[in-house]
Amino acid sequence: MLVKLSIAMAQMLGIRTVVEGVESKAIYDSLLHSGCTAAQGFWISRPLALEGYLSFLDSRPRWPSSPIGSFRMARLVHHWQEQLLIDLVFAALRSDDPAAEVPLDFHLGETECELGNWYYGVRSRFAGDPDFDALEAPHCAMHELCSEVFAALKAGDKRRILDHLLNEISENSCRVTACLHRLETKSLVHEAG
Repeated sequence: MLVKLSIAMAQMLGIRTVVEGVESKAIYDSLLHSGCTAAQGFWISRPLALEGYLSFLDSRPRWPSSPIGSFRMARLVHHWQEQLLIDLVFAALRSDDPAAEVPLDFHLGETECELGNWYYGVRSRFAGDPDFDALEAPHCAMHELCSEVFAALKAGDKRRILDHLLNEISENSCRVTACLHRLETKSLVHEAG
C-alpha cells in the first residue's frame, strides 16, 4: 500500500518514479495498475555485464502493458486538482480581498493541466473509444468555468460562484470521473478475458 501511495503522490507532483525490486509478474502487474511507468528487478533481468546487457537490449524485450494505471492516475490527479480549486475558492471567499488569494499561475489551460497533458498525450492511442472521446467536452467546460470563477472572485461576485459555477464544475467533474472509470473497467474486463 505504501508503494502505491508513493507512486500516486509522485504522479500528482509530476515526479517520474522507478520502482525497484520487481521479482514477479504479479508484483509487476500490481505496480502497472497503480500507475507505475518504470521498474527494475530480477523478474525483468538479473544484473548483467556489459556484453550481456547489450545482447539483452538487442533482443528487444517486451513486458506486458496496461492502460489501467494511466486511467487511475488521470482520475486521481483530476480529483486532486478539483479539490485544490475548491479549497482555493473557499479560502478566497472567506478573505477580505478574494482576488489577492488567487495564485496567478493556478489556473492552467486545458492542455496544460495534468489531466490535459495525459489526455492529449495519449489521444492517438484511445481516440475512437466513446468514453475517451467524451472526456474532452466536460474537461474543457471545467476550464472555462474556472476562468469564470476567477473572474467572479476578482469582481467580488460570491453569489454567482456559490449558486452556479461550483455546481457546474462539480457536474462536469462527475462526467470526467465517470468516463475514466468506465475506461478503467473496460480495460480490466479486456485483460481478464
